[in-house]
Amino acid sequence: LRPFLENVTGLEVNTLSIALLGVGLGGLAGLSIIGLILRRHLTAVLIGLPSALAVFALLLIAFGPFAGATAGLLVLWGLFATPIPVAWNTWMTTLIPEDLEAGGGLQVALIQLAIAGGAIVGGLLFDVAGWWSAFLLAAVLLTGSALLAASAGPRT
Repeated sequence: LRPFLENVTGLEVNTLSIALLGVGLGGLAGLSIIGLILRRHLTAVLIGLPSALAVFALLLIAFGPFAGATAGLLVLWGLFATPIPVAWNTWMTTLIPEDLEAGGGLQVALIQLAIAGGAIVGGLLFDVAGWWSAFLLAAVLLTGSALLAASAGPRT
């Protein structure tokens, strides 16, 4: 994210830190409200959060050079991305209540693999195809995630 914010959006170190703080504050807000929503709308959350992030990724392609728009999108990214692990854990408790420890271990391993793979592939795409390609791939993968959640059917 930093190379994008520095090279495309044109943020300096001080403003870059403020933009990243916006992600964190958005995440704090998202975590504050997700419990109220999950109680009644788990499936909608599992579909809606990655769908919203896919849209935000595409909007970052369109508005990446504009600092104000990018900052706003980063706050929204934090708001919608940070609650996703909470939603996954809630889903897991409804799906495999008797095997939560094994499911949690598998979830952590897959998240770590996704972070490492995303850093490698995203970095390569950024260098080879351009900054926008990493965001486009993110939008495609997030859309796939939403479709996968939709195909799993309602749990609550």
